[in-house]
This record gives sequence, C-alpha cells and structure tokens, in this order.
Amino acid sequence: MDETLAGIIGRWPGRWRHPLLVAELARTPLAALDDRRVAEFVLAGLAAPVTEAEGVRRLIEDGEFAAVDAFFAPGAGDAGEPWRSLAGEWTRDIPGLLEDARKTARAVIAREAAVLRERAERIGLVPADLSDLETAAEHRLAEARQILAAEERRLRDAEDALAAELRGRLGPQDPRTEAVEACLAAGELPAARWLLENDRDDAGAGGPRTVRRAPRWPWYGHTAAEALSWYDDGAQLPFPQLARFVGARRDPGAAAVLDRLRVLAAHPDVAAADAFATALSGFLGGNPRSAVDERDGGFVTTIDGLDDTRLPRLSLLRESGVPLWMAGADVPPPADLTPPIIWFVPDNAEELTAPAGTAVLDIPGLLCLLAPTDDDLPTSIPDRRVNLLRALVPQLGLEAVTDTAGGLELNDARPRESLAWLLDLLGIGADAVVLDTLTYETGRHPLAVPAVLTPLLRSLRDRGAYELATADLEAIRTPEARARLRALLLAPLDAAQRALLGLAGALFPSDPFDAVELASCAHLVGLPEETAPEQLLQPTATADALVTTHFLEHNGDQYRIARSGVGDLARAGAGWDPAEFAAEALERLQYGLGDAHDV
Repeated sequence: MDETLAGIIGRWPGRWRHPLLVAELARTPLAALDDRRVAEFVLAGLAAPVTEAEGVRRLIEDGEFAAVDAFFAPGAGDAGEPWRSLAGEWTRDIPGLLEDARKTARAVIAREAAVLRERAERIGLVPADLSDLETAAEHRLAEARQILAAEERRLRDAEDALAAELRGRLGPQDPRTEAVEACLAAGELPAARWLLENDRDDAGAGGPRTVRRAPRWPWYGHTAAEALSWYDDGAQLPFPQLARFVGARRDPGAAAVLDRLRVLAAHPDVAAADAFATALSGFLGGNPRSAVDERDGGFVTTIDGLDDTRLPRLSLLRESGVPLWMAGADVPPPADLTPPIIWFVPDNAEELTAPAGTAVLDIPGLLCLLAPTDDDLPTSIPDRRVNLLRALVPQLGLEAVTDTAGGLELNDARPRESLAWLLDLLGIGADAVVLDTLTYETGRHPLAVPAVLTPLLRSLRDRGAYELATADLEAIRTPEARARLRALLLAPLDAAQRALLGLAGALFPSDPFDAVELASCAHLVGLPEETAPEQLLQPTATADALVTTHFLEHNGDQYRIARSGVGDLARAGAGWDPAEFAAEALERLQYGLGDAHDV
C-alpha cells in the first residue's frame, strides 16, 4: 500500500464504520495491504453504512476480537485512542460485550475440540495438538475454526478409510451387513468393528446398534388363542412373515416361555402364573424370584435378569428386581406396588393406557421378544434383555427410570456408550456427533444427564420426532438453560465446596492449580486476614469432593476445572460471577465458625 494512504488509514477514526476493513487491518500489516482490496472494503462499507457503534458490535459478533482490542489500544496515530476520539455512551458497553463474546467463543471451541478428540480416540487415531486453539479463539474466532476444520478433515479422511475397510470385510449376503451399515451411517465405527470381530454372544462391548431390534408383530386384530395356534406344528400361517416368529420354537428358552404362556392364557391360576414367570426369568438369564401371590384379581411376583454392564443406572434394573403384575387389561396393578412395574397382559393390549410408572407387555410384545432376530440363529440372552427394555423404557419415560435421589449415573468405564444405550432404550436415535456433544455437555454428572435430556426429549415428543440432531442441542446452550443447570448442580454443594469452586472459576478458569494455594487466595474475595483459609476450607478434601461431583478433575498432583460443559458452569459468564459466589460462600462459612465458637 502507498505510504501516504497507509498513514491516513491508520489514523482514520471513520474506519470503524467499515468493519470488513478493520478486520483486514487487524490481520494484515498496513504496508502489505493491497490498495484495490482496501478500496473494495471501503466501498462495501459505503454500500451498507453503519455507525461506529454498529461497526464495533458487528466485529464482536463476527469473532474479530483482536480488531476490537485495537479500538482501545493507546497511541493509534494522531487520533490517539479511537474510543476517546469517538466518545459516546455506547463505548461503555464494548468491554463487557467483548469479554462475554470471548468467553462464549472459548466455550464453543472447547466443546468442538472435545468432540474431535473423542472421534480421534474412538478410531485409534492420535488427536492433533490443539494447544493453539485457545490463543486463536482469543484473537479471532475464524482462526480457531480453521484449526478445527483442518483436524475435522483429517479425521473424516481416516474415518472414511476405516469405513471402507470395514465394508470390505463383509462377505456376500453377510447377515451382519444391515447392522454394520447402520453403525457406519451413524458414525459408530468402533461398534461396526466390534460386530465384525467379536462373537455374537459377547456382551462386553459394542454399542446399541450392534443389537438388532426385535421384529414388529403383524397379528393385531386377532385373539391370543389364534396367535398362539400359529405356533402349533403343521399350522397354516396366515402371513408369510410369521415364519420368522414361529422359529422361536427352535430355541429351548423361548419354547419354554411359549408352553407356559399357552397355559396361563387358557387357565390363569397361581401355578400357571408361577410357571410362566419362572420361564420368562430363565429366558432373560435371571435368578430365582419371589413366590407368586394371587391378589386383587391378578398375580404378582418380582422379575430380574434385566441388568447389563453396558447400561446406565436405571431404576428398572435394580438388584431386588421389579414387580411383575400378571392380569387382564381391565385389572391394573395394585396401588401399593413400587414402580416401575411391568404389567403382563395375556392378550392384545394395543389400546390399553397404563397408570404412571407402569409399562405394559402383552402377548404381541412378548412374541416379538421371543422371535429370533435372524432366521437361523436364536437371540443371545443379553440381546433379549436389551429388546425387552426397548419395549418397556419408552412407556415409562426418562423421569420414571431415573433415580431421582441421586440422578442418573452413566457407566464409569464407558460413559459415552452408556449414554448411547440410554437414548436407544428410550427409542431415540442419535449419531456420533450428537453423542459426543451430549457427553461433553453433561460431564457424566448424575444430575446433569436427566436435566439436559428432559427438555430435549420433551421437544422431540411434541414434534413427533425420534431422532436427536445437532441443531436440537442449541436449546440446552442458551444462557437461561445454562443458568438453570448451574443452579441445579450447585445446590447440593456445601459452603466449603462452593467457596473453593468459586475461587477456581475466578482465578484459574483454564489452568491447573494446587488446592492449598488456591485456598490461600480466599483473602482476595473478602476472607479476613486473621482467618486461616486452610482450616476453614479443608482444601484437599474439598477439591476431592468436587472431583466426585465432576466440577473438577485431577491434573497430576494438581486440579483443574473439568473440561466439560459442567466445568464451563464454574467459569464466569452469562451473568455469573465466581468470585462473588466464593465470597458469599466464605461469608456463610465464617458465620458458621462464629456460631461454633459461641457454643
């Protein structure tokens, strides 16, 4: 650029009405700027005129943070500090808007980087070094996104290569093809690999897409007696697709349930109910149950065998078993049974509305469960359990299967996979990106999982949809949603935990820290000098407690705020001041200490 023009541009306060020009000036030295490009930016600004206030705000919205820093930089040519030469009320809001935008950008970039790390690890690829991301996001959001985009392209190429390799391992008419393709379409590459490399009965790994769903039953409109007659040897089948269902007779466990079911449907009494419940429990790999009691027009016992090490903690899977109520469609479970309850109706219960906390299993549903998922192979016991839960859990809903006292705990060994199983059991589809993002947002916190999922699932239900998309997740990232979640997760913390977490959020939002040294900073937020912070806060024990609540994580011998959506709640932003939060908690601790001394 011509030196004269460069000098004029550098001193021109009016350039703030041309945000494209200002952004270019922040990225390129004046001497290196092309005259024609500068003219294009100026003409673009003249074609869509804005005020200085609008120009600066637009730069903030576009993530051009370093450009806005220059607005307050001293010594900007003869004009001095631009904000002084452009004095106005609007300049007072700019620092706050800039800081809030930077915090939001850091949170977004951290979340997207976490998703990419998860994708890399799932396919055995070493994640790229993204240490420059935070610095890039501080200066220019687009620069950080370019780094992420490069990593995303690298991962996508590796994933495409792995998917092609897995498809190449499928033989002609391979019975696994449908399940493998479903895994690949959802981005669940480890699950597809597991299907190709492991025995069908291995329940130790694999995501929900590795378990084929039970077939849908076509018999509605027929009586129970008619449907069961189709299982007789030599019976004429009214529908060709029933041949798959009748194949259940080849499996001894399924055949035992069918035999007991015929007796129960024809002559419901205690002996028939006991025999049926025993056969069903054995089919599911369960242990001996309590005796069957006849009462209130039906039969009741408990049933277990539903648990699976891959699944999150659900009240339906409790060790003591769940009530199994066996009665007709006009005899609901007694009110004194503890939900969740399985109500087996020995008939067609398609039109039945069950009481809250009750899931109905009727003969069509049971016959679907008994049918082999492949024409030539019986279902494994783990697959049977999963498919029974797939029939029951959607009827109960998230709230009914969540332990409301302690929240919903995901499997510590495979938290992401157990979250995938939870959504699958609820009848909700989600691809790999959605699962990675939800894993990040919830941080495995037992209260965060249901709190985040409840509004998402309610929105899906209201729309009649069954697939979570990335766009749906924006609803849980609004300032209002984050504030509600923060309040929920902070409520169980005691005063010492609140004080230490607030100090960490205010002083070490991104860096590791020593708990004892952090406690010594309590005087910065109002703790009197004569008070010993270590005695008041018990910093090591308190920090360890915050690790168990997923707010903090260990960093060698130190701690750091968790790199998750839950950890983000401890940092300043969206109207929340961690230093003020710590000061309020310390004040409560001091009052408690004073009361103790008075006693």
